[in-house]
Amino acid sequence: MNPQLVLEKANHLLKNDRNFKRAVLVLLILFVLIRCFHLNSPVLDRHSWNQISAASAAMNMYKDPSTFFAPDSNVLKGDSNDSTLGQEFPILMGLVALGYWLITPEIWVARLIAISIALIGWSYFLKLLLISESRSTALFILFLYTINSHNWFFDRAFNSDTGMVSFMLASLYYFWKFIHNNSFRNTLLLFFTLLLAGLFKPFGLQIGISFLYILFVEKKFNKLMDFRLIIIGILVWLSTLGWLLHTQYNLGSSISIGHDLGFNLGNLFSWDFINTMQQRFFDQITTQFLMFFCIFAIFSKKIRNDFAMALLIGNLFYVVFITHGNIVHNYYQLPLTPALITFSGLGFLYWVQLPTQRISSKLKTGLIIFFMIGYIGYSGKKTWNHFRLAMGPKQIGDQIKAMNLPDDTRLLTLESSGTRFHETLYYADKKGWVRRSLTDKELDKLKLWGADLVTVHYEESQFTNKKQMELINRRLKPVWQSYDCKDTYGRPCLVGIYRFK
Repeated sequence: MNPQLVLEKANHLLKNDRNFKRAVLVLLILFVLIRCFHLNSPVLDRHSWNQISAASAAMNMYKDPSTFFAPDSNVLKGDSNDSTLGQEFPILMGLVALGYWLITPEIWVARLIAISIALIGWSYFLKLLLISESRSTALFILFLYTINSHNWFFDRAFNSDTGMVSFMLASLYYFWKFIHNNSFRNTLLLFFTLLLAGLFKPFGLQIGISFLYILFVEKKFNKLMDFRLIIIGILVWLSTLGWLLHTQYNLGSSISIGHDLGFNLGNLFSWDFINTMQQRFFDQITTQFLMFFCIFAIFSKKIRNDFAMALLIGNLFYVVFITHGNIVHNYYQLPLTPALITFSGLGFLYWVQLPTQRISSKLKTGLIIFFMIGYIGYSGKKTWNHFRLAMGPKQIGDQIKAMNLPDDTRLLTLESSGTRFHETLYYADKKGWVRRSLTDKELDKLKLWGADLVTVHYEESQFTNKKQMELINRRLKPVWQSYDCKDTYGRPCLVGIYRFK
């Protein structure tokens, strides 16, 4: 098999519109099917603490729509009854709450809504690719993007980041359309998609840096003086800043002024930051199988894609500006996936089409198959690691519900895992406090504030720690407890419900 001939044949077949539409449809079906895996599983997989924040807010909006502007996380702060959570504008939570009201309050509804939002970004990514690449190249890159582990998991997770990326891509497409034809339709769609990019998550406004790069390569900096573009910028920034200020001054917690996710000079030049970022970029996104193709394409003068470079430049600005957030959370790198996957695909196809001089055509074909199977298999493995569940918080929640406690019962939840937080409150459908560890003084204070029951979800390293368990055994009386619980790695854990002695 000659790789060049295969590509030429693919290009020829895809010139036919019917063949092209069929190929897109196949990729679309693949996109949806692989994201429907574990569609109705509990939100107890990777990054569940972040997903539960959104899930709690959505469920409380479903029960009481007035909480839309004061998202309710179920977690009480201090001695107050305030359980509001300052986070991004609750578009996703509101849509899910509406889906619950129209269909049923089950998690599969939320995941289908998340997948639908991700599909918007997928479609605009294809539109951007088709502007500068052939149909076969665009579809190949779209295939890599579809099965990439980062997208595969987070596109069906309960988080706003995917919506942010989707509308970043959509706004970049309409910005390109706008600078070539500033019709009313393109102006309106640019405003709408850019507004949503910022509201889904404020970090979405990094796309403005990408806009500047497009103006640079198109030599259209005069467009910056277009009054429509100025008005769009003002309205979008006012909307995003307005919500940030609302969380700052009207809610119990804030995501805005003085947050510790931002720029950190010490982190930026630390080995830990550099090592973490390269691992996230070239292991979790490109995988080692496409890493060198990606790096080559970024720096090669023989390969060019202005949209991918625009996205990459905006992404790098964002990684530097939100230093701490990027080093802590791997889903913060979701905006980099389109750019890195585009360069990976372009670099790989460039190598495929090079004349085979030092190696035989047969060997090169074998290497092509090896790289592709390796990328697909490694992406699947990475995604599978994210799907693993830790059912402990739901086991406790189900037991709490079976006790038929009054609605105003308050829980004190002891949760040792750094990757979990208020899952127990969500599955118990109660409000309360969450603590990693306790002292006698803290326990007395929380009891005085109104904690009625204490729940425990401890991993093996905690429940075998005599010092950590001493306070629980001395001050609390078990109502129910079990070691029939596994963490995400199959290790035993302790789950229990306790009353004060």
